[in-house]
Amino acid sequence: MTTTDGTGRPKLRDYLHARTLDDALLIRGGATTVTLRGRSVSELLVPLLPMLDGRRSVDDLHRELPWVERDVLVGALEILRSHNLLDDARPVVTPAPHDDHAGQRSYWTSLGADPNTVENDLSQATVTVVGLGETGRTVARVLAASGVGTLRLAHDGIARPEQVTGDGHAPPSQVGTSVEVAAEWPGPGKALPADWFEGAAVVVQCAETRTGELTSMLNDTAISTGTPFLQATIGADHATVGPFVVQGLSACHECFRLRLASNRSLLDDAVGTPVDLGREATGTRSSGVAIPAFFSDLVGATAAGEVVRQLSGVLRPTTLGGFVSLNPHQATTVRHEVLKVPRCPVCGPRRYRPQMKIWDLDPAGSEAADGHR
Repeated sequence: MTTTDGTGRPKLRDYLHARTLDDALLIRGGATTVTLRGRSVSELLVPLLPMLDGRRSVDDLHRELPWVERDVLVGALEILRSHNLLDDARPVVTPAPHDDHAGQRSYWTSLGADPNTVENDLSQATVTVVGLGETGRTVARVLAASGVGTLRLAHDGIARPEQVTGDGHAPPSQVGTSVEVAAEWPGPGKALPADWFEGAAVVVQCAETRTGELTSMLNDTAISTGTPFLQATIGADHATVGPFVVQGLSACHECFRLRLASNRSLLDDAVGTPVDLGREATGTRSSGVAIPAFFSDLVGATAAGEVVRQLSGVLRPTTLGGFVSLNPHQATTVRHEVLKVPRCPVCGPRRYRPQMKIWDLDPAGSEAADGHR
């Protein structure tokens, strides 16, 4: 809708809330924060905002605010529009009352994105969830509630898929999400099932055990296939989410393990030790974990949020190039950067060739190997 003629009916976005300050007007909602200052704030915007309900045309507004010149009124509306504060003609911000995604649609709009496009991208995505304990069940539930089209549930030897879905169907409130049961991992020393990565937009591992070998295999496959991979792990007294592995953009879990081995100060916020994150696997549940009931949901929801950010194409995941540490007795998170290791044997450019002395290098072979970066 336009705001420059008498037929447009400008409307302040539903999710926005305005608050007057001493010399300014603060408008907030979703990802939007706008502060407007000037003489026109108290003289024009304060009485104008409640009238922007989508029922009044510009001419109607001018009749109700006769002391304001029409050009000034139109200019004020254009300023509001330039800050993404007014609805446009597309019926995407005022969904039907039964729309479970109303708030999420408004949030994408507040970021300047087309919510129809974002929701379509989410509905077309397949996410594999590996590890179906408390954290994995929360990840699956939140992803379904966020509109992810297909969830592929993978058994890692601890919790089975039927513990997530019961009768094998998605919860009634997420009828748009289909649930698939992936093949079961045979165990240590065995290859990953092919369907874990086939067609998946993201693979998420929810580890409530020491699963070093499985994590390494998932990391290796993520790099070789180009499939983004995220791990959420609960340790003895805290949890970590990340790093989010995206081939060519961020550090992989082998980089993470190597960084931990050379920087022990990270261990205060990283789960376990470099051995726990390495290629050794015990295949047993960690003992002595003392965490409250809400913590698994918090960790799972944090991981699911990272996946939604990645799939949306609008937001950059916080754990891309880092990891966050969550503590059950403090409502805070700590983020640590994780840089790529230049000669990482998994994601580094020399991973496809053995280390050689410089005088042994074959120029032709070296150039061919570089083509596999």
